[in-house]
Amino acid sequence: DDPMRIALAQMNPTVGDIAGNARKIGRFVDEAKQGGARLVVFGELAMVGYPPKDLLLMPQFIEDARAALHRVAAGVSGIDVIVGYPEKNAGPGRPLHNAVALLRDGKVASRHFKTLLPTYDVFDETRYFEPGPPDEPNSIAEIASTPVGLSICEDLWNDERLIGRQLYHENPIADLSAAGASILVNASASPFVVDKHAFRIRLFGEQVRRYGRPLVYVNQVGGNDELVFDGNSMVFDARGEVIAQAKDFEEDLLIAEVGEGAPGGRR
Repeated sequence: DDPMRIALAQMNPTVGDIAGNARKIGRFVDEAKQGGARLVVFGELAMVGYPPKDLLLMPQFIEDARAALHRVAAGVSGIDVIVGYPEKNAGPGRPLHNAVALLRDGKVASRHFKTLLPTYDVFDETRYFEPGPPDEPNSIAEIASTPVGLSICEDLWNDERLIGRQLYHENPIADLSAAGASILVNASASPFVVDKHAFRIRLFGEQVRRYGRPLVYVNQVGGNDELVFDGNSMVFDARGEVIAQAKDFEEDLLIAEVGEGAPGGRR
């Protein structure tokens, strides 16, 4: 397989400014396309900013986010886009899913839901979101005839050997690998803590080595209330080595070749 050119759109969204975030997403998409990327990936809930907290309880807010998603999708051609947003839950349970959409050729091609919802430290996701079913086959997206496994933030953090105990019953990364993903993509909003970047490299590298799949990890950047997000989006090759890394604490668009035979490095 040829490597895929993937853009990591490390963005500083403003919580609640859906129109402004959508415009910014559009600009990043254009820039990624100009850079020859086949796929551009945004962070977790990029359309609304993270953490949106009780804005998620307002029906109009969810409608506005959905409308903005379709507006952005309408302008997409010649590149695939993965962007985070809140999606209504059609089934039982809490009213929303923490989702990413795959935008392609002017439309929302598919939606994929976060499985592991953190409720510790600064996170309170089970207040708003229903987890995606762990056995859901739709977390694989075909992009340029490559099966890409999509996960959201915490889905990547269930390594009992490094965290000290298994926090969850499911391991979405194991599931994606078993379902045939040849590239793993993780849309994140991972707040900065001292030494966390080094821990991420160890944790993600370990997961990647365990499953032998390259990983694209995209984090948001900027400050929201008491949280600061450090960016440091990364690409790991299948051996668990970091082959490309975005800036820390500022917006960035990192374009990397990902997959078999991919060289490392920034654009």
